[in-house]
Amino acid sequence: MGKLKVANLEVKTDSNGMYCLNDLHKASGGEHRHRPSVWLINESTKALELEILKAGIPAIKTTAGRYGGTFVCRELVYAYAMWVSASFNLEVIRVFDKTAQAQSGLQSIAVSVRSATQSLSTQINETSVIIEELKGHGSSWSSYGSQIKKAKREAVKEFEQLKNEIQMKLDLIC
Repeated sequence: MGKLKVANLEVKTDSNGMYCLNDLHKASGGEHRHRPSVWLINESTKALELEILKAGIPAIKTTAGRYGGTFVCRELVYAYAMWVSASFNLEVIRVFDKTAQAQSGLQSIAVSVRSATQSLSTQINETSVIIEELKGHGSSWSSYGSQIKKAKREAVKEFEQLKNEIQMKLDLIC
């Protein structure tokens, strides 16, 4: 999953796709009672971490230093948000859902682009074959000009349709 923005604050991710609990704490309002260290010592947090580890998923990673912090998996992000408050939990869920929908939309656009690219490549190849055939005809070149113009118009039209379709999908995602 890509970058998350909760309460207008960006939540950092590490190289394993884990989310910075310290950033989530800031996004939740930064109350002293909602510090990650308080949540991490809860028995319910420890039990959930154990279950996640049993599934073979890295659950919590703490890194010291200036760019360090406590990073947790997605399931623990939900658990932390639920511990903070119902409204913060709902906000986090909505951010994750919106991000997932955006990724799905981008994947759909990528499939459309690949399909259209293949179609346009086919048209270009067919037109190239026609041009090569025409070169051999010498004086009758002009009689085939209308075929070339038609193929070009169709390729341009298909490209414009693809461009409009992609733009509509991008507008829906954003």
